[in-house]
Amino acid sequence: MGKLRGLIKGDISRVFGSSTFILAVIATSLIMLTGSIGVYSDNTRYNVFQLVADNSREEIRELGCQAIDAVYRGSSSYLWMFAPVLAGMPLIPLLCAERKNRAMRYELVRVTKKKFAIGKMISALISGGFVISFGYLIYAIVVYVLIPDKGSAGELADMQILCESGPKGLWDAIKVLGYPGIIVLKMIMMFLFGAISSIPAYLLSSFITNKYIVLCIPFIINYMSSMAIMRLMSTPLFYEHSNVFTKAVSSLMPEMATSICQQETDRMLIFAGVWTVIIVLSVIFYIVIEEKRCDCGQ
Repeated sequence: MGKLRGLIKGDISRVFGSSTFILAVIATSLIMLTGSIGVYSDNTRYNVFQLVADNSREEIRELGCQAIDAVYRGSSSYLWMFAPVLAGMPLIPLLCAERKNRAMRYELVRVTKKKFAIGKMISALISGGFVISFGYLIYAIVVYVLIPDKGSAGELADMQILCESGPKGLWDAIKVLGYPGIIVLKMIMMFLFGAISSIPAYLLSSFITNKYIVLCIPFIINYMSSMAIMRLMSTPLFYEHSNVFTKAVSSLMPEMATSICQQETDRMLIFAGVWTVIIVLSVIFYIVIEEKRCDCGQ
């Protein structure tokens, strides 16, 4: 375990020390800040910057736009589309460089191929999770500073309890914790979103050394699969019949993680089960690829 821990620690320290990580976090926050957070009476959408630029603080209050609501709901942006690229940006270039330069053989000398695959998966999950959650944190701070009406965390929690969304005990705790509780809860969900969004790039890095291909293919796969799932969800099979199969299929959309605490308990468990299976299968695939190599790293 010590060698595996050292492998993960080395990867994460390199990720946090890279400029790519900072750029990915900033890009995440900008995508969220430029996304829609509300609609004017004429059905025109506005983002945080447009809201502040076009209205005085009193006018913003009259619109009923609250910081706590915008922070928890997030923005209607293209983050779901670009998340696989952003989540993989810090670590994947390092993994591809290791394989391309055959530097990974030095790591494989110290750990087994199985531990190597598991360690790289954990590193990818942590790296992707921190990119999206830190980007969200910047978004939340900007929203809190710019929108004058902060709103009440207690009212938001009461609304969730009234709608019977998510575990009641969780929202009771949020009422006590207040605004910091909302931030922490949402950061956890965004971390989960970023973590699972990094899985496709992790898989591709097991046999592709070109970092641009590894980052672009997950973008295409994510877009096509999301469109296919949303089309399926619009059919009578989905909106007329709610069962394990339909819930499992909808769980394949990583963006569902950003609102997982609003889901019913059985849907939360199905979501967790689906992505646990995907993570395990991804590690097994990575191990199989490594085992087929005739030496340490080539």
